[in-house]
Amino acid sequence: MPRVTVYQGRPAGRVPDRHLEQIHATRPDFLCLPEYFWVPPGAVTHADAGAMAPLAHAAVESLSRELHCVVVGGSYVLESGGKLHNAALVYDRGRYAGEQRKRWPTDRERERGIEPATTTDVIVAGGVRLGIAICADVLHAETFTAMRA
Repeated sequence: MPRVTVYQGRPAGRVPDRHLEQIHATRPDFLCLPEYFWVPPGAVTHADAGAMAPLAHAAVESLSRELHCVVVGGSYVLESGGKLHNAALVYDRGRYAGEQRKRWPTDRERERGIEPATTTDVIVAGGVRLGIAICADVLHAETFTAMRA
């Protein structure tokens, strides 16, 4: 059975050293971070946060390599094709495994420019098939029906 650690720290764009030591001690196979974890406190708009996407990728990759585990990297704001998405990154021991965009953004997110994803993907990492539901995605049965398919 895989060891899963869910980090419940506040989104801040990094895991504080004291928490990282605690996570290391659990020797997780999977580490899951909270929604919008990689949005730094100074980002005013979702577009501001989207400009920091390369930093989110680098940080999740590094954390995954350092912990030698799969990191489901919370979520970050992804700009793609002129649209903004709330997306969760997955890295497997430092290798990019995939990402899932949020299917059901909240009304507030939509007001701020976050677009819904059109697909639900299954990501293989750590020898396990992962389906990722971000926040309000869990309120819609279609999320789980798509993952099951």
